[in-house]
Amino acid sequence: MNEHERLCGQAVVDFANAESMDEAVSKHFQHVAHIMRFDAGFLEKAKKHFPSWFRVGPKSEAERDFLEAAVREEGLRRDLNKRLNILNPIHRCEVKTCNSLDGTVTMIAWHFKNGQWVYGKPGVDGVYTNPFTETLEEFMDRIKGHAWANSETHGDIFDELPDVNLQLETFKNKTLDVLNEFIQANKQLEIKKTLFSPVEVEDLYSRRYEYSRLKILHERLRIEQSALRKIIDNFLQRVPLLQIKGLHEFAELYNNLPRSRVTIYDDSLTIQHPIEEHDYFSLYFSKNCINRLRSDLAYCLITFWLDDKNRACLHKCDCCDKYFLARKLYASENYFCSGRCRLTWNNRRRLESREAGEDQTSRHWRGNTTGG
Repeated sequence: MNEHERLCGQAVVDFANAESMDEAVSKHFQHVAHIMRFDAGFLEKAKKHFPSWFRVGPKSEAERDFLEAAVREEGLRRDLNKRLNILNPIHRCEVKTCNSLDGTVTMIAWHFKNGQWVYGKPGVDGVYTNPFTETLEEFMDRIKGHAWANSETHGDIFDELPDVNLQLETFKNKTLDVLNEFIQANKQLEIKKTLFSPVEVEDLYSRRYEYSRLKILHERLRIEQSALRKIIDNFLQRVPLLQIKGLHEFAELYNNLPRSRVTIYDDSLTIQHPIEEHDYFSLYFSKNCINRLRSDLAYCLITFWLDDKNRACLHKCDCCDKYFLARKLYASENYFCSGRCRLTWNNRRRLESREAGEDQTSRHWRGNTTGG
């Protein structure tokens, strides 16, 4: 295989083998830069266009635990506020913070007056207060005391419940459950805060939303990684190329590139009008990050697999289950990505054979003793 094809194959293998999505992302852009021979400014431009790919994750397990707890608390707070607005869309209140230590909830409110939303909670003598604080007991009573302000507005949410009063009570009970989960999440977060200084806590809170977006991105990257592994595994299991579903999806992505056309047969791929590097670069930042990644992987996989000999160099290590590219073609019952894996595998086999032999000898000896 030539150097360009080797780089494409290595990009595919490294993405499939990546143990973390941070590793997958960093190696991916480095491979793309080498494959397309982009200049030194490519990585900086990639960071500008796809900032989520280069976010710095938690520096320690304690930070990760804090961010996980903060994201969960925020999710429950949003769910709670959504339910409060459904309960009373005319006088809306939104929970801002919960202090589980002293048992209070701080909220802000709006009310609908003269055809428009007015900021603040109606108070005594027409004075509006915002934000305002209630005890958890008062807040729970607020939820329990709600009646539908406009049942027609939100009735479609509860179509499966025939009785309106049952709808209301069921919704209230679920809202109270969410509130209790929110309170417990807040308690856990307060405990985790004690591990950090006030400045560190403020910094972690500022990174909460980025961390949440990063988690979503990584989940999608894992889906793409799993799809790629399935394609490779099908190939290694001798499934005809034409029957590998994921490969067809990659071919469609490749065919969306300018002037490119790949056709899949049972045992080969053909291509017309290979894409030019400058065309690829001109389109590189025109897609969102996930679509960009999928196009990159499609380009690398198709380019590498065009040659039958290249496909024959792709193997899966029998010891560590990682994919690798063999430097030369060879037929074997077992394949290993390194000498260390070969040695580990052979030692394991010897140990298993020795234990099996000892077990057989022991059974034979017990049989002779019993017979005597």
